[in-house]
Amino acid sequence: MKLIEAKQQFINSWGAFGTHWGINRTMAQIHALLLVSPDPMTQDDIMDELNISRGNTNMNIRPMLQLLDKLEEVDGDKKDRHVKTFIDTVSGIKKLGKQADKTLDAMVKADEHWFLGMMMKFFK
Repeated sequence: MKLIEAKQQFINSWGAFGTHWGINRTMAQIHALLLVSPDPMTQDDIMDELNISRGNTNMNIRPMLQLLDKLEEVDGDKKDRHVKTFIDTVSGIKKLGKQADKTLDAMVKADEHWFLGMMMKFFK
């Protein structure tokens, strides 16, 4: 099986499993994609890879970031390797999500400025 096929099968299967765990399919697919991606991904990367809308991507990234904030504050000895591994993993996923969120905010602001500029030209 080629990597691209295996990756797609993993993402689809993880999405299906997520629904059994009480997580919506898209959020589970985003999670799977981030797990197997070697580099940080922008929101556009996620949208293209999963073929989902900007709104759907944004809606799923923001609740995920809220959950990761809570999970990052796990109780326990930070020197314990189990606690450290958990915190490091959660922090890494949170960092990727925040980068995607920043990209979205920048794109929304750019779209707003473009629209405002076009409206100003229209009324001149």
